[in-house]
Amino acid sequence: MHDLLFTNLDGTLFRASLHADDDVPLEYINGKPRSFVSKRIWDFFTADHLKIDQALDGRPRTYIIPITSRDLNQYCRLLMDPLANRGAGARFRMTHALIANGAILLNYSSGITVDIEWYTQSMGLANPYAVALQKIYQAVNRTYDDTVACSTCVYPFFLSIQLRSKHPDHTAALQEFLKEQAALYEIHYCDCRSKVYLIPPPFTKKMAIRRYIQRFPDNHQKLIAAGNSCIDFSMQSEVDQFIKVDSSIYAEPFHDVLCQVFPDSWKEWQQKE
Repeated sequence: MHDLLFTNLDGTLFRASLHADDDVPLEYINGKPRSFVSKRIWDFFTADHLKIDQALDGRPRTYIIPITSRDLNQYCRLLMDPLANRGAGARFRMTHALIANGAILLNYSSGITVDIEWYTQSMGLANPYAVALQKIYQAVNRTYDDTVACSTCVYPFFLSIQLRSKHPDHTAALQEFLKEQAALYEIHYCDCRSKVYLIPPPFTKKMAIRRYIQRFPDNHQKLIAAGNSCIDFSMQSEVDQFIKVDSSIYAEPFHDVLCQVFPDSWKEWQQKE
């Protein structure tokens, strides 16, 4: 038996901008680094934790399961191999990842593969909402140019709209339209500051965890989740412990998670530095 840590990525495990000269880039776009994790946290993940594990003999290990709104292409941009294959193999185990808000399950047991049974089920869950999402997507693109909003349809699972305009009238009108459409089609509206998500009920992160536990009912002792925005907060109802990360305050957002989930390991690791 072991613990499961479902963690959001952007703003929780790592941050979008460089904070320190020794930050480690996790993602490159057009050859330029985009997402970063602090060197201290990177070293914690990639170090040899066998001695720490021995000191914590009898305590359950923790499997880390990313749960993200990123689609498959966006997720694959991340340099996650060290989490899956190096030090994570000692202190962490990373066997799965939940992509596109849980619409896609990745299996790390032999390489990285898409779980076809899970994906087929997701397509069935998406069918009742696919036409509505497509209509909203087309309406936004038809009404607002890319100086106001940039729409991304992770078809057929959910819709994300990046709010670009600094003119409050433009964004207010768009947000009101999206709220109306969400209510009309019984879709969740999540306002995450500069981005709005329209998410059908089957693809909230809460439902992703619920589906995962139903699929793998006997492989956990304690459920933990961590996140930093409204799209993450639905996970609270499905876990034993939820850690709200305030990425606007913490220079190292995941530091708060490590302090609470692995207080002994994290304390010992910092003393070694």
